[in-house]
Amino acid sequence: MEYNKKDYKGRKIWLFPNDTYMKKGIIKNVDDLGFTVLITEADEMSGRRVGGTYFYNHANDLVFLFLD
Repeated sequence: MEYNKKDYKGRKIWLFPNDTYMKKGIIKNVDDLGFTVLITEADEMSGRRVGGTYFYNHANDLVFLFLD
């Protein structure tokens, strides 16, 4: 799939919207390997820390919904 990586940077997202535990963040970077996401909101049971930066590589399924 072709996409313009710069169009994703800075966008607010809801990670895995149908997951049991809510996680929201901001895409900080996109490169050929994957997405770097800063978590801005997360359920305490989600396994993600608010303020933490996480990398999601393109080899795994990343499902998100744009919030902006």
